[in-house]
Amino acid sequence: MEQLVYVFMLAAFISGLFKTGFGFGAGVVLNPILAFMLPASTAVSMLAPILWYSNVDGARTHARKADWLILRTLFPLAIAGTIAGAAMLVILPDEWLKKLMGGMAIVLLSLSFFKSKKKPKSNTLSIVNNVEVKLVVSKPPSRFYRHTAAFLSGFAGSTANSGGLPLTFLFLHEKMAKQHFTANLVVLLAVMDTIKIISYLALGIVSLPQLLQAVLYLPFIFLGGIVGKQLNKILPDTVFFSVIYILVFVIGVMLLL
Repeated sequence: MEQLVYVFMLAAFISGLFKTGFGFGAGVVLNPILAFMLPASTAVSMLAPILWYSNVDGARTHARKADWLILRTLFPLAIAGTIAGAAMLVILPDEWLKKLMGGMAIVLLSLSFFKSKKKPKSNTLSIVNNVEVKLVVSKPPSRFYRHTAAFLSGFAGSTANSGGLPLTFLFLHEKMAKQHFTANLVVLLAVMDTIKIISYLALGIVSLPQLLQAVLYLPFIFLGGIVGKQLNKILPDTVFFSVIYILVFVIGVMLLL
């Protein structure tokens, strides 16, 4: 039992680091590790409160950098997906959902990689002094794409603890700076995790004592958050997004296992 306490201390630290530093990835990395020591359902229920606290801490840290115009359009479908996922978790095993999300992560990562290698389309604008300037035209994601990603994120977060994956690909497609990328992810995940915890409590997946017990790990979440915030500041954009792509690939493989 004492060994398990140390494991959850480390899990809390990693959760705070991932959520504040990169915006996502803690749940799907930690779940398989804890599943080696506990039944899968127990690992999910015990980890959920820690992930919730770390998301809230990450949202507190990055909220001012969030793009609230984008987030307001995503909240309704994300919340709907979270509630639907919690309901499905009660009646369906989550193993096939994890494998599906892992396969999607690897496929989408491959598509994003090859897309990044393509030369962007450009329009030519003639200036008065006969100098031509090429303007790169970046087409934003469609409303359907955004809403689908938001719903899938909520659904996957409740059923497979991988809610960050669909949002990651959406925000990578948005071509935003790393601070806005992290802020949008962690704020949206904090809202979805709040709805998830309420749904888990109502459905008996998580108990109130488990929720209160997780408060003991808050110092380790805050410590991880401090380290993650510094990493987010000092890492160059190219390194930051390389880490994101590697994380997505590793997470996808872990979900398939």
